[in-house]
Amino acid sequence: DLLDDAAASLRAAAGTVAVAAADVADAAQVDTAVATLTDALGPVDVLVCSAGQARPGYFQELDPDLFRQMMDVNYFGTVNAVRAVVPSICSTLSASTVVTTKAILTKPTKARQHLRPKLLRVPRLHKSKA
Repeated sequence: DLLDDAAASLRAAAGTVAVAAADVADAAQVDTAVATLTDALGPVDVLVCSAGQARPGYFQELDPDLFRQMMDVNYFGTVNAVRAVVPSICSTLSASTVVTTKAILTKPTKARQHLRPKLLRVPRLHKSKA
């Protein structure tokens, strides 16, 4: 399995690695994977979302279910991942950032500005000095 091979390679380089696979379109699977990883490694510091799919074809010939599948992965996959890690990120004083990214192969323009990679800042939690 490719994921296990990558994990073994990182471990061989003295990295600490835990693996959990999930279908990002399934919120329950994402929640389970995040729980597994936080149990193994502790709270989340950074999340990078890069799952996505595209189905080329003529718009009028594509099955409407394909559009739903793309939204489930491309949009809700990111929503599911961010929702799963935010409680973990907010539980630490050191974590402050969630990163989401999508590969864009076209030159950014003002009309496609919303497609640029996004950086979402989560407010730092500070202990009261009282």
